[in-house]
Amino acid sequence: MAPNCSAGINDGGGGSVKSVEARVTGYVTAIDYVNKTVQIGASYYGSGLLNVTSSTDISLDNNSCDLDTIQLGQWCEARYDFATRNATKLSVTSVPTS
Repeated sequence: MAPNCSAGINDGGGGSVKSVEARVTGYVTAIDYVNKTVQIGASYYGSGLLNVTSSTDISLDNNSCDLDTIQLGQWCEARYDFATRNATKLSVTSVPTS
């Protein structure tokens, strides 16, 4: 009789899959207000393109705002889910004008 090789493979919890948070920092180089995407820094194969969702926490100069407030050329520190590319947080800083 062959041993049961699958025993224990699916054991261990039933918890949900944990997301991996990634970060990208750079200037905002593209914004699509219709499709709600933002690109941070130079994009190599879409590496800096992020989806902005209703749960994305967006701030400009430490004040809560929405995507429509963000402009090209502003500095951004972004956190996002690596698998979905959905931004969880966009911390944007205005570029000084003087």
